Amino acid sequence: LGISECHLGITDNGRAEILDAGRVRNMSQIQRAFLTAMQLVCSYPGCSEPAANCEGHHIVAFSQGGKTEIDNLALLCPYHHRANDDQRTGNNNKGYITHEGRSHLVGRFDPRTGRTEINESVVAKKAPGRRLMAKDGVMNGDTRTEDSRRAA
Repeated sequence: LGISECHLGITDNGRAEILDAGRVRNMSQIQRAFLTAMQLVCSYPGCSEPAANCEGHHIVAFSQGGKTEIDNLALLCPYHHRANDDQRTGNNNKGYITHEGRSHLVGRFDPRTGRTEINESVVAKKAPGRRLMAKDGVMNGDTRTEDSRRAA
């Protein structure tokens, strides 16, 4: 038996190869660093809780088969993490974290309005990853290729 990043792995006696590490729930430090660069703060609209105080959140719930991969992760402060509707039922007008289609950012889907709201706080807008996306035209619905943006 071996332990790697707090996950138990089973090894074959002679070769020390992991045969089954199981399904990993917690995000890696590299994933956390990437999300911090993308968000700087909690994903919930208007929240300014620093990323260092946030928890990793599976956009598609881990319990529903959601994978621990960067496209399925966001940072949420403990309060908003527990307020998320993992079942996505909309009961009690409880929203959930999802990808906003045009910008590729993560935001909160509001079942009352049918729209995904992005955190537009001053700090969230200063996130390095978000600024790069804006510079490259990924945000604001610009669906042109990078080459066509350069030519324009």
